[in-house]
Amino acid sequence: MTELEAINRMLAAIGQAPVNTVDQANPDVAICSRTLKQVSQEVQSEGWTFNRVNNFMQQPSEGLLIIRSSTSDGDSDYIMQMDLSHNSLFSRDKQTCAKGRGAEICLYNLSDDTFDWGNNPIEVDKTYYYADIGVIPPAAQNYIVSKASAAISFQTVGDPNQYQILRSQEDYTKTQLLEYETSQGDYTFFGHPKGGNFYNSYQPYQTLSR
Repeated sequence: MTELEAINRMLAAIGQAPVNTVDQANPDVAICSRTLKQVSQEVQSEGWTFNRVNNFMQQPSEGLLIIRSSTSDGDSDYIMQMDLSHNSLFSRDKQTCAKGRGAEICLYNLSDDTFDWGNNPIEVDKTYYYADIGVIPPAAQNYIVSKASAAISFQTVGDPNQYQILRSQEDYTKTQLLEYETSQGDYTFFGHPKGGNFYNSYQPYQTLSR
């Protein structure tokens, strides 16, 4: 899916004609483009299997764990969130937060009241924002477009019936995304760390094969 395809789906959802280009001079296109970007950032900030990297060995730059530039926006990829990996021994007595330092947002050590993380690689978890909607899974694309369509309807059209229909579609696509996420993430309520020994439930075909 391209940005143009996403915008045309949003326009169709509110009863507007499709366009051939992403022309920001067109008011309808401009508001759809802004809303699509905003909703995409909101959804991706939740952290999913497709945009989250766990247990990454991050090399500090002059002692700093730089998350992103303070001027980062939705026009290009950037790191939305960084934290110390939870299953790391190093992180067990450390509290952190994202904090501005000049033109950069860095990971701040609240426990030791410092930006300085030394010179050795540190194990972190990172959540990325991908500006190009085409690089994320179709389930996430559909949810973002459905959520953005409902937002556009509420902001510009004001038809309660149309809004309720689009909200129902939003709920349905979110269910699809959650199904994709649970399948891809191999989650378990036993709490095993990623890469650990997962419990395999009873499967009838294994009995039948005997």
